[in-house]
Amino acid sequence: TTLARAEQAAVRIQALLAEAAQPCCTVSIGLASQAPGDEPLDRVLARADAALYRAKENGRDRVEVADAAIAA
Repeated sequence: TTLARAEQAAVRIQALLAEAAQPCCTVSIGLASQAPGDEPLDRVLARADAALYRAKENGRDRVEVADAAIAA
């Protein structure tokens, strides 16, 4: 899917969890889109993982998108 649609899905996941969670919990999500060309999957996953940790560092319960420029 596109990065924009993935971000919309992540926000929906957060909203559903906020409505249903007992006891209350949050979710931090890191998103990455494969860069044009032949970017290896492990690099895509590494960028998504870095975005996840950035979400946690920036206050948790966030969605962070990996910077595609890092892949270059």
